[in-house]
Amino acid sequence: MTEKEPLPPASEGLGENWLRELGFKSSQQERQPFKHWKLLLGRAVDGGMFSCPEDLYVEVTPAWWLNRNGERVQAGAGNPWHCWIGGDGRGFVHVRHLQTRDDLIRLIAALTGLAWRPEDVFYGMLHTPKRGGELRAEEAAREAREVARERTRHSSPRQVEREGSRDETQSDPQEGRSSSTLQVGKGS
Repeated sequence: MTEKEPLPPASEGLGENWLRELGFKSSQQERQPFKHWKLLLGRAVDGGMFSCPEDLYVEVTPAWWLNRNGERVQAGAGNPWHCWIGGDGRGFVHVRHLQTRDDLIRLIAALTGLAWRPEDVFYGMLHTPKRGGELRAEEAAREAREVARERTRHSSPRQVEREGSRDETQSDPQEGRSSSTLQVGKGS
């Protein structure tokens, strides 16, 4: 890591809501008691040098389960979570049990060589700060287009005319409303 950024409190444990908020994607296979949460890292390593985002990932899941009597059985003290690193088609390695958010953030920072920036996570993938900025700009432009489209869709024809339409509005006495006509080639 080249810059030091404040990390969330180390005392806070991992949790599904927190992982979801960060952009981790979940999956749950048949006969697995818990969801597995995955974050793809391939686009964040060495400027996105990997050919596929899944070339490197980190995956976590709770390290406890319910036995047949409904009692909680866990691997270790506290609130342990299994943690694996893996790559597409290359298998995975169980790293260790994680206890806190800080544990996971430091592991991700060590694997990518970047300071942790949750704003650079899009669609389950961590991106470089440069690409994260580009994606945020694209998303802001897309949202602005959608707002403009919704505003136009919900505006009455009179509101559109008042907002800068160049059409001339004439009153139609038979129907009691305005109609918009474009005057083309009008002589002086």
